[in-house]
Amino acid sequence: MDAPSDHSLSSIKSSQTLSIPIELVMDILKRLSVRDVLRSRPVCKEWNSLLRTPKFISLHYNRSLQMRHENAASFVYLRTIPSRPPFQSRTRTFDARPRRVSITLTFFTLERTTTKLVAKVVKEEDIMAMLSSLLFPSCSCPTPSDLYYRMVCPFDGMVCFLCAKHIIMYNPATRESQVLLSHPDFYMNRIMGVWFESTMKQQYKVFGLISGDHWYKIIIYDSTLNSWRVTRIMFGIVNSEHGLLLNEVLHFQITDYDDYDDTSETMIVTFDARLETFGHFEFPSSDNICNITLLTFHGNLAFMESNIEMDIWIDSYYDDLWVMTEYGVQHSWTKKTLGPFDFSGYYKNSVYGTPLAFWKNKDEQDELLILAHKHTLSFNLDTMERTDLSLSLVAYGNSTIIPYNVETLLSLK
Repeated sequence: MDAPSDHSLSSIKSSQTLSIPIELVMDILKRLSVRDVLRSRPVCKEWNSLLRTPKFISLHYNRSLQMRHENAASFVYLRTIPSRPPFQSRTRTFDARPRRVSITLTFFTLERTTTKLVAKVVKEEDIMAMLSSLLFPSCSCPTPSDLYYRMVCPFDGMVCFLCAKHIIMYNPATRESQVLLSHPDFYMNRIMGVWFESTMKQQYKVFGLISGDHWYKIIIYDSTLNSWRVTRIMFGIVNSEHGLLLNEVLHFQITDYDDYDDTSETMIVTFDARLETFGHFEFPSSDNICNITLLTFHGNLAFMESNIEMDIWIDSYYDDLWVMTEYGVQHSWTKKTLGPFDFSGYYKNSVYGTPLAFWKNKDEQDELLILAHKHTLSFNLDTMERTDLSLSLVAYGNSTIIPYNVETLLSLK
């Protein structure tokens, strides 16, 4: 008997696929990784069409969200690293030439063995070339490293970049990118957050900040309309470089000044990503709220503040962690003192001891990732054991990280 031809094989695959209820097929395929879903699309025309539908993309994303804390601690890390090492000599290290940098997207997992904490890099991508080709496709113009740029807002697999007035969305799972329509008033300002809802609508929004002398307003890019809209003007000075997205709400810190009695008030402003409405939370009673970092702790809104002034002679310090244990309830703020964090052996400056994210290891012990100058450290909050993860970056470079990263099939085309 002759072997079946490629055409007959594809017909068999198609007929077998159609004999299975479509809902069952989607229920099976939604459990695959993004990489395996992309590899499954060419199986047949029916699968190629099915795996691109908003319904399947939504099912796959929601399934990934449910599983995010059951997998090994996975992170996506946006950092600025040197594009080439300095010149090495026997006596000293120097490089008289201008140092260029690269934007690197690092996917890694953290695993605690019986003896130590290990960072395993899953993949690493230098995306400077991608940004250059998008912004300067037809000429040999300066790369984004020669311009003002900022890495902002990683959110469950979606990454947003800011380069001068250009805003770029990028999905590293599908390797799709999009240069957003520019806003005429937006130049060298800030991107405060990115949000998308994985429903049949497949909508995403980018929230930019335009600010002036004691005022600010949020500008919103809506992917379904391919246009920007502007919120009303709010009073105050925004202290946050970017916002914290939690419960579909953007959170950032502002200071509001009263010129009549020469007083000021610092608070957390909230902006509902879906409804586009403002709100605010007051900080708990505290002596020092001028230099804080907004984080999430066990799924709750939290912030960290330093107990002491930074000093070049201090090798360790304590930090206070404030957690809003019941979201939106002012009296639920609870204080937890962390530390001491031992930074002996690391250079101390203004970025010394910047908290990045909390995570739990497989022993259900809390860990805190901290940026200390050019080093990424993890501290076990039970034992205060310090681990250098060997994920270095440029001094004063941008650094953003999210734990328990979830990839998405959301298309940017």
